Amino acid sequence: MPEVAATSYYNLSLVHLQKFEYLAYNEAKSNADRLAPGLVADYDRWRYDSRDYAVVDLGLTREDVRQKFAGAETGVAVRNVATGARPSPRRGELLASLANRFAAAAGLFALVAFVFGRWRGPKAFTVHCGRCGTAFCRFCHSGG
Repeated sequence: MPEVAATSYYNLSLVHLQKFEYLAYNEAKSNADRLAPGLVADYDRWRYDSRDYAVVDLGLTREDVRQKFAGAETGVAVRNVATGARPSPRRGELLASLANRFAAAAGLFALVAFVFGRWRGPKAFTVHCGRCGTAFCRFCHSGG
């Protein structure tokens, strides 16, 4: 459990650092160092592409969140349920996470592009003149 608390203090220290509250930053960082010094040193090596410090996600599962709030009308019923290593995601969970609007739109776009390509063939995006073979011929075009 000290890892969860140390991670929380580390993330809190980054919040204070972003707000330029250096006294509170040092206090939160020292609490994190006191609880898990090796872990915090690892976190300090994590950086975003912009070279800013990275906030650490605790990776709570839905069951962890459910346990935290089970039986409480307001607030948290159980503190710091997250412990140990996370189990690897099951195949069903991965497929369920892919069922969203973005994936559906991408699939629909791919289907429309495939059908349009099969329907139009090699002349998919241009219309050639029947007489001279030039795309969009204005001389041979008999306007209506």
